[in-house]
Amino acid sequence: MDTHEDDDDPIVAELDVFVSSSLQNQLYMFQYPLRNTQRPVVDEHSYAEVQFKPNAQAVEMKVPLDTTAHNYDAARGEAFAESANLPLTLAPATSSKGRMRTEPDDPVMKPKTFESNTMDYYTLSSTKAPSAKQYAAGFVRNGEVHLTALEGVLQLRPSLNHLDEGDMRAAAADKASKAAERAGDEPPTSTAPASSVVKVQVTKAESAKAAAARKRSYAHMQQQLADEPWIPLTYSHNLSALAQRKRDLLIGQSRLPIVFPLPGHEYLARLHKSDASSLGTSSNKKAHPAMMLTTLAEIKSKPLGEGLRMLLRQAQVLHYKHFSAVVKDGMEHLLLDQLPGLALLVQGCWAARSQLVYPEKSMSYFTGLEAPRLIFARDYVLWRFYHGAPIKRSELMEYGRVPEEDASHMLEQMAVKHSQEFGWILKLQRDQEFMQQHPDVVKRATRDFVDFERTLMRDLNLSHQHKTEVTAIAKRLKAALAAC
Repeated sequence: MDTHEDDDDPIVAELDVFVSSSLQNQLYMFQYPLRNTQRPVVDEHSYAEVQFKPNAQAVEMKVPLDTTAHNYDAARGEAFAESANLPLTLAPATSSKGRMRTEPDDPVMKPKTFESNTMDYYTLSSTKAPSAKQYAAGFVRNGEVHLTALEGVLQLRPSLNHLDEGDMRAAAADKASKAAERAGDEPPTSTAPASSVVKVQVTKAESAKAAAARKRSYAHMQQQLADEPWIPLTYSHNLSALAQRKRDLLIGQSRLPIVFPLPGHEYLARLHKSDASSLGTSSNKKAHPAMMLTTLAEIKSKPLGEGLRMLLRQAQVLHYKHFSAVVKDGMEHLLLDQLPGLALLVQGCWAARSQLVYPEKSMSYFTGLEAPRLIFARDYVLWRFYHGAPIKRSELMEYGRVPEEDASHMLEQMAVKHSQEFGWILKLQRDQEFMQQHPDVVKRATRDFVDFERTLMRDLNLSHQHKTEVTAIAKRLKAALAAC
């Protein structure tokens, strides 16, 4: 460590650091991005209902509203409650073996959303922030710093669950009303027993590869989130005795010295390298310091396969002629053998496969979104570009199911803005020359794309009607480009 004392920034104190494990794997940080720090979410005289899904790391908090406050709109509160409290009959109960009960049961009504018949609370729902494994909560007491590793960082924002609940109940009531009208219009049926048709469905055994692909799909992740039961938690204000006892667990009890063999400069160098690898390849366009780009000289010094991966991960879309920068003399014949496994041929250009851009266990630098969901979204962009269709950021957010920050970053890496009408198009021009010189490569790439398209449409639940619409947009863009 440099012992030179800077007069402009003198050392004012040296504190011993301790690590506490009393709350290991249990400590979460809640952030409220839309809340002023001077206004607590719940004051010491109120109570919040909290529920938690540990596997999904999801939290919902019902925060009470002061319905007597002068700025509370009582009429709107009652209107919201009336919509969210519409009668709703739940599905019939099932036996422990999953069969329907045959004895008549009274209809089971879903409880009211707002028991007071006015909207007396609102809901905060969480989203996971980027990986918290490299962060810790610090607590300073008596000249000592005590650190506890964070299990997760959750950002809580207001949700509109009461509106969704109202829409669902209104739709169910409308459906029940129409069913009753149809039943009233039907003539009386004969009391004679009627024959019934029993349908038997035989499903093909799922292969291990198909099962692995299904478990990586967005639909499977959403189903896992929905299937995990909520666990109710007890909310305690930060001034309560229970909160104080829990806060004491942040104090490390061990006074044993920590063996630390690395010199300071090497420790910092390793931290820098660790940050770069843990953040994956998703990077800010303003060159985040932990994600420096690799030089062409360094890429060319690597074996061909590794160099191609590095180049594609950084550039993402390239013409074939650009790969000459990393191919050593005498190895050009190997290039077309290795490229199809690393990139897709899109409009004659080579676009890095999304699994290369978002490796396993990586996540978005902006939102913390995990690799599988980023891959689905980026594949959707490649699918549209393959068909020659443009894409708007709102379409990527809708069909790719990613937040605005990730959608913007993806498009900036692969595309350029064409116009307000069409949105974004592939950033490189169609390489017709390559496609004419290598028809066998194009034919093989077309076969690969058929499998790619089938998997993508299944995973993102894209309809054939949507594909038809995308093809029509591509024709409109082609006509517009030809007219320029």
